[in-house]
Amino acid sequence: MRKLLVAFLLLAGIPLAGLVITFSSDRATFAVTGYLVQTFTPYRLVLEAPVWDRGAGRLSAAGVRLYQQGLDGPPLLAVQKLEVQRLGALLRRGDLRETALAAASVQTYVDATDNTEDPEPADWLRQTRWLPGTLDVGVVHAIKRGTDVRIVPLRNSRGRWTRTGQFTLDSTAQLPEKLLELALTLEAPARESIALQATITTPADESVVSLDGSLTASAGELTYQLALEGDYRRVETLLASLDNDAYGFAGRLRLRGELSGNLDAAKLAVQQLTLNNSPAYDFSASGSLRWHREEPVTVDLSARGTMASLGPFAALLGTDLSALGEVDATLALDGSLRRPRVRRFAFTSQSDSGLTLTIEPGEAELYLDERLPTDLALRLRASGPAAGALAPWLTLPPLETGPWVLTGTVQRSENAITASDLDLTVQALAGGTAHARGSVDYIAMGEDGPRFRGLALRVNARGLAIESLLAAKGVALPFPAEGILSLTGTLRGDEGALALGDLDANLQAFGGTTRASGRVESLGALEGVDLRLVPVNLDPASLGDALAPALQQIVAGGRAAGSLHLRRGTGDWGLDNINLTLEGAERIDLAITGSIQHLTGVPRAQLEASYRVRRPADDTGIGLPPGEGTAVLDLQSTRQLIGLHAFLGETDLTSVITVERDHTGITGLRAELNAPRLHLPDLARLQRQQQLVADEPGESGSRETGGSPFTRLPAYPLELRLDIGEVSGRNTSLSDFSIIVRGADRRFTLGNFDVEYAGGAIHLRGVADFSGAEAAISLAGDALGVPVTALAADLGYAGEIEGTLSLRGGLTTRTASLENLVANLDGTVAGAVADGYVEGAAFDLLMTDLVSWLLLGGVLQSNTNFECGMAQFLFRDGVARSEDIYLATRHMIAQGKATLDFTQKELDVRIDPRARSRTVQIPSSVRIRGAMNDPSIIPSPISATFDASARLLFMTPELGMRLFGIKPEKTDAAAPCAGLLLQPDERPQ
Repeated sequence: MRKLLVAFLLLAGIPLAGLVITFSSDRATFAVTGYLVQTFTPYRLVLEAPVWDRGAGRLSAAGVRLYQQGLDGPPLLAVQKLEVQRLGALLRRGDLRETALAAASVQTYVDATDNTEDPEPADWLRQTRWLPGTLDVGVVHAIKRGTDVRIVPLRNSRGRWTRTGQFTLDSTAQLPEKLLELALTLEAPARESIALQATITTPADESVVSLDGSLTASAGELTYQLALEGDYRRVETLLASLDNDAYGFAGRLRLRGELSGNLDAAKLAVQQLTLNNSPAYDFSASGSLRWHREEPVTVDLSARGTMASLGPFAALLGTDLSALGEVDATLALDGSLRRPRVRRFAFTSQSDSGLTLTIEPGEAELYLDERLPTDLALRLRASGPAAGALAPWLTLPPLETGPWVLTGTVQRSENAITASDLDLTVQALAGGTAHARGSVDYIAMGEDGPRFRGLALRVNARGLAIESLLAAKGVALPFPAEGILSLTGTLRGDEGALALGDLDANLQAFGGTTRASGRVESLGALEGVDLRLVPVNLDPASLGDALAPALQQIVAGGRAAGSLHLRRGTGDWGLDNINLTLEGAERIDLAITGSIQHLTGVPRAQLEASYRVRRPADDTGIGLPPGEGTAVLDLQSTRQLIGLHAFLGETDLTSVITVERDHTGITGLRAELNAPRLHLPDLARLQRQQQLVADEPGESGSRETGGSPFTRLPAYPLELRLDIGEVSGRNTSLSDFSIIVRGADRRFTLGNFDVEYAGGAIHLRGVADFSGAEAAISLAGDALGVPVTALAADLGYAGEIEGTLSLRGGLTTRTASLENLVANLDGTVAGAVADGYVEGAAFDLLMTDLVSWLLLGGVLQSNTNFECGMAQFLFRDGVARSEDIYLATRHMIAQGKATLDFTQKELDVRIDPRARSRTVQIPSSVRIRGAMNDPSIIPSPISATFDASARLLFMTPELGMRLFGIKPEKTDAAAPCAGLLLQPDERPQ
């Protein structure tokens, strides 16, 4: 190349000036020039129709061709229609910057396959010093032949030197598929380098590339270091120039970087690259692109941007992710531009509800030109402000949570997904935290939600509030449920069935702790439950108002502890190995052992409880007498037995209750109470106003008024027995109770009601029929030889009173309501009192003769003695009437009648006394009338009558026997009640 330039200088420069002096002929001048070039260089110069206008300082030629000597082929340089202006300045000063050069076309041809020396890059670079002042070339073809032929076509190349010492050049390059517009600025060249700025525009694609840097030639190599800025409306424009087989990126590309390299290799260090293909994606990147001759372009880029959706990754997850918003993406690409490899990526999307999902690749290699493998492993990270963020995909229990994070690896296999390395953390879950780690072998989304198999999670929860957990399940307990739950366990599941194993839970509640260990084979159905519960130091008082005040006082200060097994298969709940104690209470110690097979429905249980009751010396509350006892509960499917043996102070009680039942309910009831010793003060200490069991809600309200009140009575067979032996205590003479009640179909029989009372006896029998719309009740009985003194004492009468009482009668009633029970009462009741004694003045003398009472000193007497008194009452529709009231004392015999209206609660009683010792008397009748709770006493006017007491005296015993159903016999007229008041063992049959 150097020789080529020498030949050109000989043609255009200094040698020409010498020849002008010697030769005056243009032809001679051009001939000498050709000779000199051929003699002193390896080239051969051919001029076609050269013209030299000496006056104008202009040289022109139809063609100029420069060949390499010894070679046949295209010229190394071919110029058509050459014209050089202002040659005078060149000849005078040797300065080409004052010349003007124009040509229709310029063609350079370098053949790397021949055996001649080709121009080196440094040769080309140095020739920029010989650029003319102005340059105008129509067409430039730079052709280089090697393994292939490369042609760079330039059109309309126009350049000039500026006053600032820069050469500017504008040109267009006509490529096969597009037109390029070039704008080039060259600085004044140094020896081995040149500074340049260039702008390359593609009008059709609206693409612009700017270059600013330098070209350097050294050791036969041309290198460049250029700052590059590009703007491609369609990135395909750049891709096509780099590699026709490049991956099909799309969108508008803007880039900025440093381009460095030589003619065989190049590197573009990308400082910033943006690729906008909205709405599909929009990315910015940095990194590098590399090019080597005969090799594809390679990339190494780190990108960040957004995507409209997760695209095929959503299909890999097997669910609809359309509810997620725009995807934030980061990825790293390397490999060839034809087949970029995704070295890593992370796609993050967030829904309106706050769910954030990040997807990252596993270990597999991904290439942009390939479909995603269906078994691609993806690393997921999901998070949200609360569990509600998952609402579009999962149905969750109404349990409020705080922030949560889930990580794991998922991999699709056919139509299902496997998940491994799962790690879930939930904050503010019922006031605590929960953490789970594990895997799922199979997950598939169905119409009813996700289906899974092979779930295995190790769960660890701390500080869960029981109150919040119960509220989420809609469970309301009748006592305060405040406590903290912590647990660990293994959660396993298949096809929606969840099991919890290796459970170790600790509940801090009710003043103590309860530890639970075991398993639950089905959490959804709560089946296969096997839990060992160990309560420690529980405080019953923490149940609050769920315990009645009396019961709270009984267990005050006590602490419950023990152990039990909670079990459930596929049926009912059960408790086994129950061993519970209540200790430390001031009033009671309690121990319960046994088992319960059924906690709901028809119970089955075997329980035994032992207790010891203490009564503090200063006890002013619960009146429980001290004592101890044992209770047994045996509940089976068809039989239930409750037994109790208790010592309450001096009282010894034994009771047994047996209930028979089938699938319809209770079919029979038998209850027995036996008390060999009954000490009444022990029972009196139980204050009636205290409740041992809390009332059910609404129990104190009004009862149902619709229907018959008797339908609540049991229709099943029943038998009730009460046997009490010795009864002790103040003011009581009861003993040997025996009561038996039997019934079925709401028909009941009082088979026994026998009581020994202070030497007397009470006997009742009766029947009741509640099976119909109306109830029918009949009751009959007698009380024989009952001492009035003992009875008055038991009833609380403080005065002196004596006598023997006997009663006999029968009553019936029919009614459809309790209100009419008394109004429909019918029957007969007769009674008698013998050998009566009442503390007080001689009231009998007062009633018969006021004058005698005053004269004989009746006011000074301290009592009244009754020899006999008797009456018979006939009941009709709730009204009792008597025409046979009889009373005999030492001073009088009285006859009377009475009407007692129990429906209206009124009475009307008339007593007519007669003195025993007078023929003519001055009696005073007494009448009592009015309301039963406030009657009026009306004395009759005093009148003289004949004595009729003797007739009354002798007819009364016969009347009394007739009233009591006793066959008349000889009796003592002086003791008219003697035949009536039989002893219990003399009772007529």
